[in-house]
Amino acid sequence: QVWVASGHVGGFSDPLMDCKECKERFRIATQQHNTPSPIKPQIFVPENPMEHLVNALDEVISNPDVWQNPDLTIDDIARIVGTNRTYLQMAAKYKGYVSAMDMIHHIRIEYVCQQLRTVSSPQIQNIFYDAGYRSRTTAWRNFVNIVGCTPTEFEKTYLSTPPAEGQ
Repeated sequence: QVWVASGHVGGFSDPLMDCKECKERFRIATQQHNTPSPIKPQIFVPENPMEHLVNALDEVISNPDVWQNPDLTIDDIARIVGTNRTYLQMAAKYKGYVSAMDMIHHIRIEYVCQQLRTVSSPQIQNIFYDAGYRSRTTAWRNFVNIVGCTPTEFEKTYLSTPPAEGQ
């Protein structure tokens, strides 16, 4: 009576299957029969799923519209790549970064360095904003952490030293 009252009996199903070869009946749920199932699920699994995810991430971050967005969040990147935050962080670490935001900061600072090398009389604050930073302080701190000197020192060092061949 308890099973009937709880609804277990009304929705219960334990289907049996008749084998046409051996003429036996067996439960589908326990798969007690030795005959292989004629239907095999086809699931695509790349050889190395992390490389597949890293390739998708590389494609997304190669687009300046993504990393130059000052409102960019980890959730945004994960959604664009088609994964979740955990796998996104794993992919960033696989690429050698501390985190996904660390990867974005490196990309942005590389852009700032490139602009400092190529633009005559650069306005550092404008370059920071173009790179996707809202705060000059945050951009400055990330620049010092990644490059090892201030943008002003970088500019003086780069402009006083002629670029090596191939740069």
